[in-house]
Amino acid sequence: MENTIVNYHATFSKTSGISEAARANFTALKSSRFTVNQINYIENKRQLIREHNNVLIDIDQKTINIYHININDIPSYILNNKIRTLPNTYNIAYWAWEFNKLPEEFVSLISLFDEIWVPSSFCQNIFTSYSFKPVVKIPHLIESIEIEESKPKIELQNKFVFLSIFDSLSTPERKNTDGLIQCFLDTFSTNPDVVLILKTVNLEKNKRLYKKLTEKANHHNSIILINENYTKKEIIQLIDSCHSYVSLHRSEGFGLTLAEAMLRNKIVIGTGYSGNLEFMNAQNSFLVPYQLITKDEDAGFIKKGYQYAEPDIDNSKKILKFVYANYNNLEDIKLNAKQSIENSFSKKAIGDLMNSRLAKISSFMKERSNVNLAKNSELITENIRLKHDIKKYEGNIIIKFKTILKSKTQKMVAYLFFIF
Repeated sequence: MENTIVNYHATFSKTSGISEAARANFTALKSSRFTVNQINYIENKRQLIREHNNVLIDIDQKTINIYHININDIPSYILNNKIRTLPNTYNIAYWAWEFNKLPEEFVSLISLFDEIWVPSSFCQNIFTSYSFKPVVKIPHLIESIEIEESKPKIELQNKFVFLSIFDSLSTPERKNTDGLIQCFLDTFSTNPDVVLILKTVNLEKNKRLYKKLTEKANHHNSIILINENYTKKEIIQLIDSCHSYVSLHRSEGFGLTLAEAMLRNKIVIGTGYSGNLEFMNAQNSFLVPYQLITKDEDAGFIKKGYQYAEPDIDNSKKILKFVYANYNNLEDIKLNAKQSIENSFSKKAIGDLMNSRLAKISSFMKERSNVNLAKNSELITENIRLKHDIKKYEGNIIIKFKTILKSKTQKMVAYLFFIF
């Protein structure tokens, strides 16, 4: 057994794409020759707090920390936790990103870590452009799960089912839900035998999207909206119940559900851009042509200067129509898709990649002084805490001002009422 300890930090108990990816990759690492600890964090008022566990830090033990916490959540992580820069400690950030540029406030976070892991070549190119530190591609494990025969939560007898799964807090502009709905309705609005299932979570936390999607679902019987926290088994059952999985995304860091659908022997349609090209090609799926756009102004999460793909909706309609009309003749594509995932993203394949890299790190780790790294970490951490305190203070000032204004308004109304 290797004498290096590996601590895997993530929001393991959360319902999200990154948490699902962390759970899967931790599974691949559990069978390694290292001692591996799972360290879970829970979200409390937008802050990540370490769950109580019995994992102890031994400063004399060689330790590799893998922080599978996305870069935009690192500031909230730092408010309650430390990224330790002790001798004999090596810190890895496991990050995905969907655009060609990083926000300026995120760039400094790279210096907190010794190395970055990413799930795709697309992400690797992004982070390499910002850092001279190692940026290593470790894709996500796409695990084959056997589930017993049981009644699915939704029964769609004699319907042809297109499916799309997304988190309503994961930037609808990037997921391009509007484009998918319009594409589907333009193609099948007069066909009662075809339905589109939109499976999401956290919809109630996005009021604008909630209004839009519920209106669409209420006005079109062919659109089925599901906003529930499904178990992994229920997600797999839902994927198994569909004929085709569709994502007209503008950008993906990896595209976990696309890969899961391919493993479940489904016809997968997706924009031919970004992280999903790690596993999608013309032989195992349908890639939608696109036009590459550079944003000229901020629009929600997509900032000025970001590049993204605008999928060709007319071409998408043709693909959806073709898949529906020729579904029984697409067995070769389904087989190629399943084999692609089985060959390259299995527990053994991903586990071997992780173990190989960790073994190399362990071999070159020596007693080293982390004084400069520690000082840098303290400065960045202090800066994040300061920004948080300022934002909190400003928020309190605004609340106080609104309270005073409300009080004065009430007094004025009472005064006027008394006069008249």
